[in-house]
Amino acid sequence: MFYHYNNEDELTQIFDFGGMPYKGLEGNSDIEIGIGFDTYLFER
Repeated sequence: MFYHYNNEDELTQIFDFGGMPYKGLEGNSDIEIGIGFDTYLFER
């Protein structure tokens, strides 16, 4: 998870790269693909 602040130290965005991969790559199940990504935007 990453937090982004503006020049006034106010939280403006959150980037959430969370969770487990959705599935294995076709032909090579040792490589996992597809994770969730959420973005939160804050306005004043």
